[in-house]
Amino acid sequence: RAAGRPVFPERPPGVDCRPSCRATRALRKTGRGYANAQQALDAGFRPCKRCQPDNARAQLRRGEKIACACRVVETAPPLALASLAP
Repeated sequence: RAAGRPVFPERPPGVDCRPSCRATRALRKTGRGYANAQQALDAGFRPCKRCQPDNARAQLRRGEKIACACRVVETAPPLALASLAP
């Protein structure tokens, strides 16, 4: 749920981010919680350019890429150290 629905906008810069975003840390006294990114937008916050809480499609693509990479690693034959360094 941390990278999912809730967003925590920080009042001074007027930016809403996902809880897992590393771009900024909301101060407890200035941070506010909204159930979703649309509520934060309606309250006048702009979406973070780093975590893009308003772009669910980007999050889905990231998840698909990670799942694909996991499948490649799981199905690849094991590597021997001798094959990596001559």
